[in-house]
Amino acid sequence: MLQKRSGGVISDLSILVFCGIFISYSIINEKYIYNLDVVVTMLSYVMIALSLIFTYQVIWEKKHKKLLLAVFALILGISAYESFVFVYTEGILFIILIEAVFREDITIRDAFIKGIKSCTILSISMIIYYTIVVFVQIRTGQYNKFSRRPIWEGGITKERIKAVLIDIYVKFTNFDYFPIREFIMVMGLGLAIFFIISIHRKTILIFLIYVGMIVMNFTIHIMAGRVMYSAGQTMCLFVAGTIIVVLHFIEKISKMKVVAYGCCVWLMLLQLIDLNRWFYNDYSRYKKEEFVLNCIAMKLLVECDVSKPVIFANRNWDSYLYSKQNGNQTNGNSMLIWGIGTFDDVGSPTMIEIFKMHGYYFLRQPSQQLEEEGRAIAKSMPEWPLEGSIREFDDYIVVNFKTKIYENKYSTVE
Repeated sequence: MLQKRSGGVISDLSILVFCGIFISYSIINEKYIYNLDVVVTMLSYVMIALSLIFTYQVIWEKKHKKLLLAVFALILGISAYESFVFVYTEGILFIILIEAVFREDITIRDAFIKGIKSCTILSISMIIYYTIVVFVQIRTGQYNKFSRRPIWEGGITKERIKAVLIDIYVKFTNFDYFPIREFIMVMGLGLAIFFIISIHRKTILIFLIYVGMIVMNFTIHIMAGRVMYSAGQTMCLFVAGTIIVVLHFIEKISKMKVVAYGCCVWLMLLQLIDLNRWFYNDYSRYKKEEFVLNCIAMKLLVECDVSKPVIFANRNWDSYLYSKQNGNQTNGNSMLIWGIGTFDDVGSPTMIEIFKMHGYYFLRQPSQQLEEEGRAIAKSMPEWPLEGSIREFDDYIVVNFKTKIYENKYSTVE
């Protein structure tokens, strides 16, 4: 599809470079640490790619019978994670950018119409998807069991807007973190190249489309009210897309082709090194937590009546269980701390599943009344691993992870 819109100018080797940079861009470490997310996220990328191909056939090639396929693939694509809505939008902008750069026969009006038609397909897909979600939740009795916080918790105020902008500035100037440093450098290079192309072609369209692609990388964070590196799926497409367009123009310079491709290979190696470093970081974190989980399980089995429900209390956001460095976010986060009241669930069902994954099936989920009572008592208990951090009562057992109680910025769970 990209080769077709470029009029055959983009080579097979450039497409290989695009694919290599895309799949090895190391921001994906923030998402892939979650159970099954490697499979689900990659399937979503595939579905979004298929949806873009079908959308291209519907809008560019007038094959309207492919509309249902475009919608179906897009529904599957966005079902894994909300950020894939913006991956689709980024993809549409990238197709139009390729067309504007290499074909030179697209007007602002043409680009606008194609964008609107693509957004219509996206809107139809989202309406169908969320209708299905609500219907299934109602039919299964789950509709009122999910925490529904507003997008901007606390409302849209001047202070909140300022806080969001500061968060974006801090997180995207975190140059110690390789994927952010790479993103900013590629963005700066792209802005310069596409500005020069726009001046040379005497059209602002190319530069505006590229700015739109940049904006897509920030939109989900603005909507969420905070920057989440784990939602940075658009960044993979943005970085890889920028590089193959820049690569095309560098290739034209005499004796620069080998150097340009050598730099791309070097960049992929840097991405792979960083990706593997982060996967090992999370593996190290897991080994620590596996030891802690086994210790807690053994103590419960040996010293307590495990026929009673177990209440896990108080998330310790400063826990030694975390393995944090260089400003990363989800990578290195504690699975045990995550398991306590995940998404405000009563009885910590996620923690029960974590124990089952490690061969312990004795945990029972407490009622909301028992959990509230247990958490109140836990406020005066020592924190794990101190003596007294696990206490057995008449009707339940309490495991306390934190002594100093405070309300987390994004959660009401202590």
